[in-house]
Amino acid sequence: PVTDPEAEAGDRIIEIRAAPLEDGALAILRDVTEERRMQHVKAEFIANASHELKTPLTALSGYLEMLEDEEDEQVRAEFLSDMRSQTERLQNLARTLLDLSRLDANAVTFRTEEVDLEELLYGLRRDFGYTGRPLNIRVQEDVPLVETDPIQLHRTLAILVDNALKYSEEGAPVDLSLSRKDGRAVISVADRGCGIPEVEIPHIFDRFYRAQGSSRADGTGLGLALAHEITDHLGGEIRVRSRPNDGSTFSVFLPLTSGPPYTNGSRPPESR
Repeated sequence: PVTDPEAEAGDRIIEIRAAPLEDGALAILRDVTEERRMQHVKAEFIANASHELKTPLTALSGYLEMLEDEEDEQVRAEFLSDMRSQTERLQNLARTLLDLSRLDANAVTFRTEEVDLEELLYGLRRDFGYTGRPLNIRVQEDVPLVETDPIQLHRTLAILVDNALKYSEEGAPVDLSLSRKDGRAVISVADRGCGIPEVEIPHIFDRFYRAQGSSRADGTGLGLALAHEITDHLGGEIRVRSRPNDGSTFSVFLPLTSGPPYTNGSRPPESR
């Protein structure tokens, strides 16, 4: 009997198991290319996650050691503030890692309902009101309701808005727009930030990938990966247009329901 799990056939990896029989032999060939790829992805994911967890933990450990000997109350207060920031980073990383692992395992339940996307955009503007940054909203008339999960869609758009604010100059506005195109609703988030080089755009939804210029803002490279995964589960698509020093526009495409469209402006004033 022989087993050779790493035989290569072009770009495929073939596992071969063979054993003698009374009047010949039996050979079983199994394509394990995808299995090996997933093993590599998981190993890389764990290594990257460990690195991302190690950084804030090391910082927290250092601050704790310095606090033991520091008597200046102002310096101690600064240390505590930095420690809170590192703790929030850990919490956000743990939450995002958990969300991604649950999506990978199909353990997230998506509850769909008819969603008014214009109301969702105004809700996002209220949510980010604490930043003091202007979020401009432009809505095309007669965009129908969308059958989707409002909580998960809100999570996706909040990630895009948060990124747009991070990578824009202080005080620069972010533009939110709603339109319809080719039978789909389109929500776009546009910033006036540093932009993304064309060669990097195919990789920006990869886990832990951080594009050139991303060092100007804190992040783990998981936000866009999570937004992409959620949008896929919603039956939608994310596209990006960007040029260095000219900002980026991320657009979420969602399938429309077949019901009659609402009339733009029909929502009550308190929802805006």
